[in-house]
Amino acid sequence: MNRILISLGAASALCASAFGQSVYINSPSPWTSLRTQEISVKAQLDTAVLKKRSVKITVSRISGRTVRQIASKTVKGTEYYAELPMGSAGADMLGGNEYLKISWAVLDTNEKGDVSPVGVANIEKTGAMKDSLLSYKIDDNADAAAITKAMADKGAQKIGSSDYGIFWNAKGIVLACKKSAAGSLTFAIEGKNAKAAFLSYPDRFVCLTPANDSVGIYHHKRVLTADSLSYAAEAWTGETQKSADANVFAVVVPWYDMGLIPPFSGRKVGLAVFAQDGKGKNAGSYPAKVNKLIPGTWGNLVFVK
Repeated sequence: MNRILISLGAASALCASAFGQSVYINSPSPWTSLRTQEISVKAQLDTAVLKKRSVKITVSRISGRTVRQIASKTVKGTEYYAELPMGSAGADMLGGNEYLKISWAVLDTNEKGDVSPVGVANIEKTGAMKDSLLSYKIDDNADAAAITKAMADKGAQKIGSSDYGIFWNAKGIVLACKKSAAGSLTFAIEGKNAKAAFLSYPDRFVCLTPANDSVGIYHHKRVLTADSLSYAAEAWTGETQKSADANVFAVVVPWYDMGLIPPFSGRKVGLAVFAQDGKGKNAGSYPAKVNKLIPGTWGNLVFVK
């Protein structure tokens, strides 16, 4: 059975007290994406300050504003090291609005603290690294007609009623969809392809609406409160270039706007695509079981020549 393990250790008691507290958890750190349900937590304890007081360690799973305690155990503050089995994280993919919180409290005092959010993205179990689309290189000055031809030659992807293609050149990544599509397509791009459990500020979202040749670009600011995690969409000002004809609407997103350099053949970035119909309802996605708020569930875009 997968277990959560708490490991408490210290190279020096002075390290913990230097931060003004007798217990200092240094692993995992906030926003960590663990690759297994089994969690190993390391901390520094100032035993001179604790003076044999016990420390209570609690692991909780938080979903929305619901807090469910997974396990809780107490250790004496006389040792620099302890390893405690704390149960199961309960999921191979835990992130977005859900996360783990590791809390500690020195009994008979008001001293306490926590580390959060901690996520789980066991991509070996979920197969997130195996789902890939190919992005072919096109001419740096390709117009809408050239992009239409590239979609016909290389084969367009399809979600619901929307046909789309993703290409690249020295200028940037080229996102295109056919004018026959009703509604909109949103492309989510994770340049570092870390397959993380949580969205981060650099993750870019580009929304194309072919009916009126419009594009919306945004990213997210993470908002963490005591027991809640949310993501606020913020407009992203970029230098995108649009092109369109009777068949296709395309947008070129410069590499520097995504914090990337022009890729080499074979490089991968994280990718998700979301389709909405003309009434604003979900019409499908790539991958099929993707979670917008968890890049660890996104697929991959492979740049090829």
